[in-house]
Amino acid sequence: MNKKTSSTEKFLGVGWTKQLVPVLIPLLLLIFTGLRGIDFGFHWDERTHALGVKNTISSGIPLPGIYLYPGVSYWLSLTSAVPDILNHWVSDEKTLEPLLSAIEGKAYRLRSRVLFLLISSLAVVFVYLTVLVWRGSILEAFLAASILGFSWEVAYHIRWIAPDGIMMQFGAMTLLGVIGGFFQPERKNWLWFSAIGAGLAFGSKWTAGLLLVPVLIVAYLNPHNKLKGFRQWVLLFKLCLVFFLVYLITTPATLLDSSQVFKYIKMQQQVYSSGLQGYAVSPGSEHFLKNLEYFALSFGSHFSPIAVAFFILSILGLYALVKESPPLALIFLSFPLLYLLYFSFHGMMVVRNLLVLGPFLAILSARGTCFIYERFKFKIIKPLVITFILFLLTINGIWLIYAGESIRKNEPLTLIQNLDAYISKRPDTHFSVSPQVSQALAVLKKKTPKNINNHPSEKADVAIFLASEMFRHLGEPNIPANRRHLTTTWFGPYEVNFNYYPTWKGSNRILFMPMGQARDLGFPFLEGKN
Repeated sequence: MNKKTSSTEKFLGVGWTKQLVPVLIPLLLLIFTGLRGIDFGFHWDERTHALGVKNTISSGIPLPGIYLYPGVSYWLSLTSAVPDILNHWVSDEKTLEPLLSAIEGKAYRLRSRVLFLLISSLAVVFVYLTVLVWRGSILEAFLAASILGFSWEVAYHIRWIAPDGIMMQFGAMTLLGVIGGFFQPERKNWLWFSAIGAGLAFGSKWTAGLLLVPVLIVAYLNPHNKLKGFRQWVLLFKLCLVFFLVYLITTPATLLDSSQVFKYIKMQQQVYSSGLQGYAVSPGSEHFLKNLEYFALSFGSHFSPIAVAFFILSILGLYALVKESPPLALIFLSFPLLYLLYFSFHGMMVVRNLLVLGPFLAILSARGTCFIYERFKFKIIKPLVITFILFLLTINGIWLIYAGESIRKNEPLTLIQNLDAYISKRPDTHFSVSPQVSQALAVLKKKTPKNINNHPSEKADVAIFLASEMFRHLGEPNIPANRRHLTTTWFGPYEVNFNYYPTWKGSNRILFMPMGQARDLGFPFLEGKN
């Protein structure tokens, strides 16, 4: 590790003793906005996790019996049930029915979501510490943590009772150990730390097993490592052993209920290979490019220009990394590249699988920012570069607050009033509204705006309809997912990126779709049919 104070740290003028304070900003905002929107409605995975807990309560055996995922999520879900279990024990109930009902209840569900949120948010801390160990720069560490923590894609995903945010957090933990092991090879604890993190990530989702690769590479190829020959191979064996032991501790069913575990693994593999519903994509180049599109245009921000800016900065960061240290570049990039290639050769794309790559992208974006900053010779320009990036991050932070509050203020009348105002402020845009939307607008008892076309033969630019109408017309298997411009906007809660999850049924919402695209999907009201 370079112990010299970097130019970026000098810019901040912050002492080393206060190095951990800046990370509280993205961490607390991520947690605060996550809690504000924690009661967002329905999520697919929650019943599966609740069923695993109920199976344990019913059987008395600490095995979930259902293995769509490894064991970490199960243990977190079971931990969330501890208050209900204690309450049942104190109440001296004669049957398990009240306890099983409690696991299906809202209180348990929200408690579990909070636990998943809090643990997943620690990815921000691990990213911050990784950059501190690597670069010794508080500013660069803060930027990396904020790019990740202010990402809307991260924010809404980690509210879910699902393994992806947890996997992301343990992936960031692994990366911290790997970077520490590279720069401080004399401290073997870094390698054990990285192996434990990779094992916990593997115990969160099986695809995270690829995190073992950078752990082994840093142990084998690190030019600063003095171990050679047989002793080096012994070290690699021990790291693999720690990795698998940690995994087995989280998922003992691998040995105790192996037939069921491998049955579910095979089933998951078949689903991802063949595709599912509207999430199917062509394996290979199409899937790979769609993954890149998601990172380039959506991951960094709800606002595409900001997302593009951070993605371009990540490319600059990649250039800086390769130029600075090819061995470190190999170690850092090994997991993201293998992971992207692995998923790109499958026939289904669900963007939550990409969440684990977020810490890598955030670190590269921060590196790219500081790479530019360090190369400006004019001191007056340097603060402007950082100020501009902080401005973009502020916009992302404000959006997180807005998105969280939209979940709490999801009143039907408010949505209709906002829709009416939106249409009225755009007199040059012509809208074609569905009968249900037209009836909803009639509740306001106002004159129909002139730019609403009720006849299908009239020219219109945008179609407006309810999400429930899309479900009813297309049927869930036929709704196209992973289209960034499926809708241009919507009125309703921002608890999820609906364009990537159009089969989401949590809340009804009013959708806006370009007329040409809506006609291609064949909505009846555009043809004069109800």
